Amino acid sequence: MMNIKNKIEVNGEITVIYLKRRNSEDVKTIVDTKNLEKLKELGLTWTAKWAKNTNRFYCQASKYLGIINGKPKYKTANLRPRTFKENSKNRKGANSNAKTGVRNVSFSNKKYIVQFMYQGKNKVFGRFENLNEAASVAEKIRRKLYKN
Repeated sequence: MMNIKNKIEVNGEITVIYLKRRNSEDVKTIVDTKNLEKLKELGLTWTAKWAKNTNRFYCQASKYLGIINGKPKYKTANLRPRTFKENSKNRKGANSNAKTGVRNVSFSNKKYIVQFMYQGKNKVFGRFENLNEAASVAEKIRRKLYKN
């Protein structure tokens, strides 16, 4: 069994994990003690990062913890080490800042553009007048590239 590389304090049903911060004091986060074994199995170092858009800290692992089949990643059963690339394949829906509301479809110069990051490069798969047509093409390409 591996161990969490952070300092931890077990206090009954609650465990405190001290998150490392660069050039600053540690930040505490609280987890259920019943989840501690799962976290130890991952054997990761946890750090605190500041999110300017929400004015809050968030917890970041030394390896990317992925989503299983598009399920919310905050559920303990869904945590598993993954690369960003592997995790992107399981993501559902568009980014929260997507203007079209459709994953892999953007809008520019009065056209809907279907584009993907594939093999480390951004590839455009077509420009369309109609959002529904672009969304349909994006879905077909996603199935072909990611074989979901």
